[in-house]
Amino acid sequence: MAKQAAVTMSCLKYCSGLLIVGLCVVGFARHLLQPRRVETPNITDTGWQSATIKISPGVTYHYFAEGSPELRGTHSDALIIDVDLRTKGVRVQLATDSPARSKHGGVYGEAHTVLDWCKLNHAIGGINGGYFGASDGSRKQIEGLLIADSEVLAIGSRIRSTRKVGESYVRCALGFDTFGKPRIGWATASHQPALQIYTSPLSRNISRTVRVSSGVSCGPRLVANSEIHITDRQERLVSEPALPRTFVAYDVASDARHTPVHMVIGIGMELTYADTAQFLMHYFKNMHAAKCAEAMCLDGGASSQLVFATPVGDGNEKRARTLVDTRPSLVTVPTALLVECH
Repeated sequence: MAKQAAVTMSCLKYCSGLLIVGLCVVGFARHLLQPRRVETPNITDTGWQSATIKISPGVTYHYFAEGSPELRGTHSDALIIDVDLRTKGVRVQLATDSPARSKHGGVYGEAHTVLDWCKLNHAIGGINGGYFGASDGSRKQIEGLLIADSEVLAIGSRIRSTRKVGESYVRCALGFDTFGKPRIGWATASHQPALQIYTSPLSRNISRTVRVSSGVSCGPRLVANSEIHITDRQERLVSEPALPRTFVAYDVASDARHTPVHMVIGIGMELTYADTAQFLMHYFKNMHAAKCAEAMCLDGGASSQLVFATPVGDGNEKRARTLVDTRPSLVTVPTALLVECH
């Protein structure tokens, strides 16, 4: 009997061990199957997770958490600064700091984090700008087209294809006219200064020329003429995974000139190009009952940064604005898009 009891106890211990192992395996499997969450930054002020913050007249910050209807099918959140371009004294501008052609070739400019860009320019919001290359101390090379203060510093020449003999392509560019109105298109710059906008990245046919006072190239284009049109392959900017993305988009009025009305600048931390385009289409439909007319990506990855200023008090209450850095980064960038309010 004693021997049988010992055997029984041994079996019970063995089965208990199997049960514990099984529960651990199930728990680990459930952990793997749970949706991934975006890490939140280690900052004391979590106001950036507020759904809507009125920064100033005509400027609103929106936060879309992972799982929001606009982000269905992704594991990302999205952060937006929405600017009503009809508001007096408010505009989005391209920021550069002492850009100049280097003796080694290429245009270099002083680089700063987006937080520092906002501080230096007294801006109420901003995101990182276009692509950059080599560093020279605190200065970084600005790649592609660049127009600053109505001066053409780099025309963004057509790029020769390595895939097909005789083929060349251009990348998407963003320009601002003297009134602060944005224009997006596959473009190079003329010396007027102006954007020479092509009918496609591979085409040599210029559809129109748009005079601008500033401009920068990046890409790829996500939306063209109110339709999703992602040209990452034609612009040689293929990036399949869901990664941090920086983007800019606008809708237009139904007038003959298709004047831009609402412009958004934003970031998402785990998006594909297709995810980003779909999000922007949903955003303009839900927020403005309008179609997203044009959209493109700016530099992404570790460069993706968005900063906004907390609103000032109403009435007689006066408080200094506080800049909220939603994704603190040590990456400095030589161009940025800043929201200015005068």
